[in-house]
Amino acid sequence: MNKMKNLTDPAGATPRPDPPLNNELVRTESQQSESQPKHSPKSIIANLQKTLRRTLRVPAMLD
Repeated sequence: MNKMKNLTDPAGATPRPDPPLNNELVRTESQQSESQPKHSPKSIIANLQKTLRRTLRVPAMLD
């Protein structure tokens, strides 16, 4: 009986090992967004207001 695990898939390919992680360079998505915000809150609000005006056809004087 062979107790060794078969390391090949049915097609005969051997899986590649995972590359080593460099923990200093690995950053989560939340860390990236905190250090490099894509848009300021003011620009997000302004873009939403423009979109709502176009969608709802609200006059600009209601700001």
